[in-house]
Amino acid sequence: MVPQIKVKFRKRYGIPFSVERLTGIQFRCRLCNQIFINENDFNKHIIHEFRNQVSAKINQKCPKLHDMVNCMVYYSEDVLDALKSSRIKRLKKDDIYDGMLKSKK
Repeated sequence: MVPQIKVKFRKRYGIPFSVERLTGIQFRCRLCNQIFINENDFNKHIIHEFRNQVSAKINQKCPKLHDMVNCMVYYSEDVLDALKSSRIKRLKKDDIYDGMLKSKK
């Protein structure tokens, strides 16, 4: 699954904001620090690295625990939120739905 940020669009006191949830999977080769979105491509890479292996040392550029990392993600509206837009009940006080897919009456 391509990493995504699923977004719920809202307005509070007339100010638009979003609630964002990161989902998806990515694979990182710690030998070369390369990122893969597709598991098949990752498996091919691992086999290639295994066959051409000089050493199995972890790349110094790989993130350490608690490091901040940059990643590419797909920004998309939370479809379930959009489908329920007419009957959302869990909005906080003074929040209103402000999605792009809301039905036009």
